[in-house]
Amino acid sequence: MPETVGSILQTQLKIPAESLTPDLAINGVWQWDSLAHLELMMYLEAHHGVVVTEESIIECASVDGLCKVLGLDL
Repeated sequence: MPETVGSILQTQLKIPAESLTPDLAINGVWQWDSLAHLELMMYLEAHHGVVVTEESIIECASVDGLCKVLGLDL
C-alpha cells in the first residue's frame, strides 16, 4: 500500500482517519500540537528528505500543505 499523508499522520501522530481532511491543521486536533509538529518535521526530514526550515515548518502545518510539500495524496 503506497504511503499517503493520511497514513503518515495516523502512524506518527495517532490522528484518527475520520479526522483527516484537507483543511485539518496544527492544533485542529489534540494529537497535533506544536511539539507533535516538530516531531513530525523530524520524521519527514529523516524519511522524506524535507529540509526543516522556518518556511517548511509553516508549509507543513496543514494536511493540504503536507500533500503539496510531499507530493502525496491524502
